[in-house]
Amino acid sequence: MAEDFISAPYARFSRNILELFEFVNVMIIQRTQLNSLTQKTVETFNMFPEALRRQIVPDHAYLPLKELVEKGIGVADIVRLYIPLVVELSFCRSVDYYLLYIAELLALIFHTKPQALKSKEQITLETVLEHSSFEELLETITEKKVLELSFMGVLALTDYLKKRLSFELFDGEDDLQKAIRIVEDRNLFIHNRGVVNKVYLNRLPQTALKLGDKLPVTPDNMFHDVSFLNEMVKATDSRAAGAFGIPRADTMPKSKIDEGIMKLPI
Repeated sequence: MAEDFISAPYARFSRNILELFEFVNVMIIQRTQLNSLTQKTVETFNMFPEALRRQIVPDHAYLPLKELVEKGIGVADIVRLYIPLVVELSFCRSVDYYLLYIAELLALIFHTKPQALKSKEQITLETVLEHSSFEELLETITEKKVLELSFMGVLALTDYLKKRLSFELFDGEDDLQKAIRIVEDRNLFIHNRGVVNKVYLNRLPQTALKLGDKLPVTPDNMFHDVSFLNEMVKATDSRAAGAFGIPRADTMPKSKIDEGIMKLPI
């Protein structure tokens, strides 16, 4: 399968991540860097396939920000105090986008290859009669299965896909363990304000963190983890295309900048 294969779930994930990094750069960028894209922005931009890069982040997108600063609006000095919060929120949102990609990919696989839903599970006659066509019934079964799989957790989901569909979600054990750690970091931020608890230590026994430690929050750490998730999505998308024949994206979702939703007051 071609390396630049892009499914609709991958296209949406890419657009979400790039919009998020547009936001992060607006929040943490230094005044002296406003005349050009930051290196992180360039790296983020370059990690996506050429087919997406041609349609994302027009050159004029950063002009309004430059003009605002030239007018002496010093919002950046205030916002810089909240960089750790911006990074934490952005990290959590990025992981959410990754988990959403997996759910949307599963739905696409089941729609493309309904036989992947085969199991010994039974449905009631009442459920069947509630639908006027097989297509509607298939939609309900798919939605139920995707929801069920989405709550499994990365490790359980990986085992399920390998055993039931002979599909590898990751290339190897190292990638799997890193993905588990990233998702658990997100869960710890969401459920315990980033403070290491016994649940986190039980799920990640290899961690160097101790009970009561606060997860580190830096732009570099976030960028590293999000870049890893993007690489996983790229590889997963390509394998799914080869294994299940999922279709390419017909259209690319537009970003807020493309749609004119993101307007700065100049």
